Amino acid sequence: MAGRSYNDLMQYPVLPFILSDYKSATLDLTDPKSFRNLKKPMAVQDKKNESHYVNNYNYLAREMCDAVGGVNQEPYHYGSHYSNSGTVLHFLVRIPPFTSMFLNYQDNNFDLPDRTFHNLATTWRLTSSESTTDVKELIPELFYLADILVNNEGFDFGVRQNGQRVDSVILPPWASDPRTFIMVHRQSLESELVSENLPHWIDLVFGYKQSGKAAVDAINVFHPATYYGFDIAAIPDPLERTAWETMIRTYGQTPRQLFKSAHPMNVKKLTPAQESRVEVIPNIRGLVWGSYVGSPDEPPPCIVWKHKHRNPVSKLVPLRTNDVFGLAKFTTLLHSYHKDKNTNLISSLNVIGAGMICWNECDNL
Repeated sequence: MAGRSYNDLMQYPVLPFILSDYKSATLDLTDPKSFRNLKKPMAVQDKKNESHYVNNYNYLAREMCDAVGGVNQEPYHYGSHYSNSGTVLHFLVRIPPFTSMFLNYQDNNFDLPDRTFHNLATTWRLTSSESTTDVKELIPELFYLADILVNNEGFDFGVRQNGQRVDSVILPPWASDPRTFIMVHRQSLESELVSENLPHWIDLVFGYKQSGKAAVDAINVFHPATYYGFDIAAIPDPLERTAWETMIRTYGQTPRQLFKSAHPMNVKKLTPAQESRVEVIPNIRGLVWGSYVGSPDEPPPCIVWKHKHRNPVSKLVPLRTNDVFGLAKFTTLLHSYHKDKNTNLISSLNVIGAGMICWNECDNL
């Protein structure tokens, strides 16, 4: 989708920064202040930064107007990109084989300790407000792979200027361990505030605000070499063409534009959202768990038997049809499905036959 692939670090899948609170002891997922503004690019989360990028765009527009014979010359807000091989390896540096890829990228050296991915709060602070060149978004692993936060291999990343050794990534106070952070981070995608505003981010990265006047108005124009369809063959000078090819390999690639109009907004629920009955994770408020058996957001599950069983049930066997068989000890289930060839839906499956094999009976069969 949009040309992104796990097989290409320059076109790696991209996901948004979601949370903005990496300092509080308690994370409140019902508070808008806990989230980034999904209507704006990462670089202008802080409004005071907007003038810097607008001025940069206007300056380049004037310069390129005066230039004669320029090829592919278009003004832009950002000279760096939110997704490229450097960004991906920055986050995955603790996970082989990405560690060796990072070392190759950095001339066989780790990055400076202060620039290494060492603290989630620092990453947010630099990207959202303090750096004019760091505009990165996130990678999917930050929503499912806790190991990227842990230095399990014992790599020596050096000592920062403040004397702290870089080891595992420092977590927010509200996350007791990497697994908790990843789980909360993933579930925050399901929060009402994110569901309501995620279409705005899709407009910026995959949609109509990726290019044209809408992109200019949204302060969302990147270097022209990062866009699909950039015509490298139109550059006649071999030296200049080589320079542009290097930029393309370095800057990263903007996803192919998928939508020409605003992405449909999520339909709000008519009933107000309810918080979990129990605060399952300390220091986390308003976590949305979803609807599944055992979810803290749902009533306790109960068993409804289709048939009574005269023998004690020792195990439950779930089927793909959402049926569950209760089996006695020393029993296994044999079953077969039928599926409608005209549909790919799992719900079209039917059990057409089921039987049991029992052993350890008194007849020794």
